[in-house]
Amino acid sequence: MTRELNLVALGSVPRSVALCLVLAGFLVPPLTSRATSIDFAKFSAPILQDERLIFTSPDAKRLLCVNLQAELVWQRKYDFPVRLFTGPQAESLLQTGAVVSFISPESGALRARFTVEDANDGVNFSSKLNTFISQDLRFKKRMFKLLDPNTGKALWRTAEIETAICATPELVVGLAVERISIGKGYRFGKASLDAYHRRDFTRAWSVPLPDESGVPYLPAVFSPPYLIYTEGRTSLAVLDCTTGRKRLTKQMEVPQYGWISELKMKGDQLVWLTHKSNRNDFNSTEHLLHFCTIPELIENKQVILKLIEIAHISFEGGFIISDALYRTACFKPEGEKVWERFQSARSPVINNRIYFSDYHKETARLGVVEVATGNETILYSEKIEAQKR
Repeated sequence: MTRELNLVALGSVPRSVALCLVLAGFLVPPLTSRATSIDFAKFSAPILQDERLIFTSPDAKRLLCVNLQAELVWQRKYDFPVRLFTGPQAESLLQTGAVVSFISPESGALRARFTVEDANDGVNFSSKLNTFISQDLRFKKRMFKLLDPNTGKALWRTAEIETAICATPELVVGLAVERISIGKGYRFGKASLDAYHRRDFTRAWSVPLPDESGVPYLPAVFSPPYLIYTEGRTSLAVLDCTTGRKRLTKQMEVPQYGWISELKMKGDQLVWLTHKSNRNDFNSTEHLLHFCTIPELIENKQVILKLIEIAHISFEGGFIISDALYRTACFKPEGEKVWERFQSARSPVINNRIYFSDYHKETARLGVVEVATGNETILYSEKIEAQKR
């Protein structure tokens, strides 16, 4: 059995919506959908550095900076799209072609950090592996690389890994997925969790995944030495990362037609997310957070969040923050909603604030929202028409 592509690039899309086939680089809607899709013109998620916000324009050909007094400090133009991302010290980094550079918050001047082998190597800092990685930006290509943080040289490369899962001092664990060509696109086949020795990157162990595991998006968390992940749509597995041996597989209780969509850690507890649709009032759909012990997976608490849709949750600043494709909401720890808003991209909670980009009335905007109250301030905006297709 093979799997259709789960939209990793749109990781916030609910899984029931995101399972669709990719052909020729376009998203093919389900047969039941005839609606016009809108590609909102928006700024990138801003990065806060030295009390200034650094972000890219909707076409990614400009790098901009505003201060918290809503003043445009500087902007730089490029002849090609650039890639902005956050480094290991929460600093802003920019990839221009094959060069990754530090950005000066004062002037926007670039200082090269390292150069990668190919301009198609899309560089990011992986908090899961605590190192720089790159993945091929081309649609049909796949090449995963671990990079030397000083030189950008590939310490290890593999065409088997789809995404990083976790790491220990001795091992790197990734999700390996078979890609099956179909015309101008591909779909996914057999998948496994594969661990590699850091010393020489030989394979240490491999654990196959069932066909219904939702590859290539696999909910998983690492609580040393245990890797907890979904096995199928409604079961959880606990794996000892040091040996690759499965300690436990447990069927979890989910609502009818529900599934386990995400796993998170809250202190020393595992939290898994599932959903119970309310067909009479979709805005009151229940999203259930189950708090469990590790490694026994014994539930000791449940919190219900009510919102039309939730794809991801995080525990930040004493609140529960939820995200979907174009929606962010804030809840108190017991589940009471504080606020929700339309939003395209955001920063983590920083000093009780979220810095965000959104699209409103043909305008790309950048702003800040106070987490405790939902009060927002727009710091910068540009008038841009939405592009329909």
